[in-house]
Amino acid sequence: MATSVYFNNQNAKQEQLLLEDLIIESIKNHGVDVYYLPRRSQSSTDELFGDDPVKMYDTAIKIEVYLETFQDYEGNKEFFSKFGLEVQETARLCIARRTFEKYIMKLFPTSHHTPKEGDLLYLPTQYKLMEIKFVEDEKNFFQLGRDSKNPYMYGLTVEAFKYNGESLS
Repeated sequence: MATSVYFNNQNAKQEQLLLEDLIIESIKNHGVDVYYLPRRSQSSTDELFGDDPVKMYDTAIKIEVYLETFQDYEGNKEFFSKFGLEVQETARLCIARRTFEKYIMKLFPTSHHTPKEGDLLYLPTQYKLMEIKFVEDEKNFFQLGRDSKNPYMYGLTVEAFKYNGESLS
C-alpha cells in the first residue's frame, strides 16, 4: 500500500523546524556544557606531509552537546603496543546544527561551517581535553526530508587529546 497523499512530511518546513527545535531542547535538557576550541594555523601547510606544523587554539566557546556514551569511554582503553603503554579513550557526542551556527559560525564565518576534525573540546566536568576525530554530518536519517538546512545535528567522535607542541592560549 502506498503512503497517504494527505500527509506529505518530506516538504513540510514547519514540521522540520519543529523537529529541530525538539532536538535542541532535548540537548539543552539532557546535555552537558563543553568548550569548543577551533583550530587555527600559525603557518602554511607542510607540502611534504600535508599537515599544519604549528596549530593554535586561542578561542574557547561554551556550547552544549549531548554525550551519547555517558557511562564509560569506548575504545581500546589501555593496551601495550610496540611503542609502550597506550591509553585510548573515545566518546561520541552530538551537537545541534543550529546551535553550532549560532555560536561558532558567527565568530568564524569563513572557515567553520561544520565541526572540523582536529578541533578540540574541553569537558570541564571531567577535566579532559578531547580532539574531534570524525564528524558524522548525516547523524539522523532525515525523517522529514532533506533540504538545505539539514542535517539537524552532527555526530562527533572524540578521542583524548595528545599534546604535540600546539599553542594553547
